[in-house]
Amino acid sequence: MLVLQNMSYFKNLLFVLFIFNFNISAFAQYHIKVKGIADSVCYLAYYHGNRQYVVDTSYINKNGVFIFNGRENLDPGMYIFAGHNKNKYFDFIVNNKQKLYFKTDTSDILGNLKVKKSLENKVFFQYLNFIKSKQRLINSRKNDEDKKLLSSKIKNEVYNYTTDIIEKYPNLLVSEYLKLTLPLKLPDSLTDSKSKQKYYKQHFFDNINFTDKRILNTPFFDKKIKKYFSDYLVQNPDTIIKNIDVLINRAGDCLDVKHYLIWYFTLTYERSKIMGLDAVFVHLARKYYENDSSDWIYPKLRENIINKAKILKPLLIGKFAPNLLMLDTNNQVRALYGVKAKYTILFFWDSECGFCQDEIKKMKSFYNNYKDVYNFEIFGVSTDTSLFKMKNAIKKYNINWINVNAYESLTSDFHKLYDVYSTPEIYLLNGEKKIIAKKIFTDDLIKFIKFYDSKK
Repeated sequence: MLVLQNMSYFKNLLFVLFIFNFNISAFAQYHIKVKGIADSVCYLAYYHGNRQYVVDTSYINKNGVFIFNGRENLDPGMYIFAGHNKNKYFDFIVNNKQKLYFKTDTSDILGNLKVKKSLENKVFFQYLNFIKSKQRLINSRKNDEDKKLLSSKIKNEVYNYTTDIIEKYPNLLVSEYLKLTLPLKLPDSLTDSKSKQKYYKQHFFDNINFTDKRILNTPFFDKKIKKYFSDYLVQNPDTIIKNIDVLINRAGDCLDVKHYLIWYFTLTYERSKIMGLDAVFVHLARKYYENDSSDWIYPKLRENIINKAKILKPLLIGKFAPNLLMLDTNNQVRALYGVKAKYTILFFWDSECGFCQDEIKKMKSFYNNYKDVYNFEIFGVSTDTSLFKMKNAIKKYNINWINVNAYESLTSDFHKLYDVYSTPEIYLLNGEKKIIAKKIFTDDLIKFIKFYDSKK
């Protein structure tokens, strides 16, 4: 009797599990099946800007099928089916249809890829295979000149093939994505480089709907933005700020795109390697963070961005450098603004910093050879907390410019005042003590001084 009861229990349990699994499949908001991939575990991932994020994991079942189920709809976009080594097998499109079935085999995954009841992906795979066939054709040519001629011809074929898809399927998401890949066609009437450049700048984003958040879930949008700001714009703050504001305005009420652009440009210009473009970061902080109380970004992060901008604002190129009042090795107060020279080099250094030691040697040579030629003086700020170490270093390297100690100071914290959190750090000031270059090395000083001399 006990055995029969146990058997009855297990039958009921199996029935419940069957119903449970059936319900997961039947009521899942997304249900994606992939067959024909020789792997043990695979991942479902999606593109967002220049990154990819894993959204689900599946283990191969006894029928050789990977199944992904979820209780919430996937955001429309371009997705990745990847293997256990995070190797990408293929991309596909998710839009309104959230139940998809893919079948292929490992002999040619993309070439043999089939999808059921998804025009979106059928068109997309045809496009990818078309591109692949053309690339093979180019690679088959042995002669570089032949490859070049064929590539030019194929570019036109790809353009025409892509525009045909867009015209034939205007309501498909894949068409919106393919618009992002289209190169800009110049009118035949434009012959000189200046007019072509102007046309590119004016029409570069013609095919992009900035009010459609789905453009973010693709690898193409981020690349388009990056190319425009690096290849088509003069790298000065005013030009870049103007164009950033135009693009953000084009997002309209689409907060996803708007906030993505704000964050993208914040990261780009807070870390820019081009001198002077920190002014862009300051602009973004003041316009889009200080005056926006929405919760799209963590309050602490917003606060950090605003505070960072407040530190950088007085240190922008063209601003008057903050004055420094510090004690020299004779306990005499020396003022940065007391230096009388055509140029002042503000040099933050530390005796135990290896990079500083190399820079001091170069600065010493530069000082001895060019001080009288270009009429400059060095205001050297030692960040050593020990005056003993500072004096020993001055003696060791025979430093004969103005030397003061950062901690023996009558002015506020030099770290915040000059954004100094590592050494060496160098600022170049003109006769009025305006910042004309910063965060450079000794090897670049003569280039900047020569440049500003030539301007005058």
